[in-house]
Amino acid sequence: FVLFMTVIFGGITLMLSDDFYIRLKAAILNLVFAGAFLVSPWFGKDRKPLIQRLFDPILDLSEKGWKNLNFAWAAMFVVMSCLHVFFAFLFHGGK
Repeated sequence: FVLFMTVIFGGITLMLSDDFYIRLKAAILNLVFAGAFLVSPWFGKDRKPLIQRLFDPILDLSEKGWKNLNFAWAAMFVVMSCLHVFFAFLFHGGK
């Protein structure tokens, strides 16, 4: 998925000679990851949060703990997306 987005946004950037799109890719990618974490408890086959499916063999948490950890990861991806937008568009060109 990351490779696909890189090729698509990189191709658009090269075709239009505008680096706006490649700078936007990281923000969109982080929002997609945040969305995946947020909707996973409702659309997963076993109704478990995505973070629980990833770390269940390693961590021993209560149901509320898994939901809180899943939400924390989603929030982290949203914050990362906001930071990407902030630095990509306000500090463009390293100025």
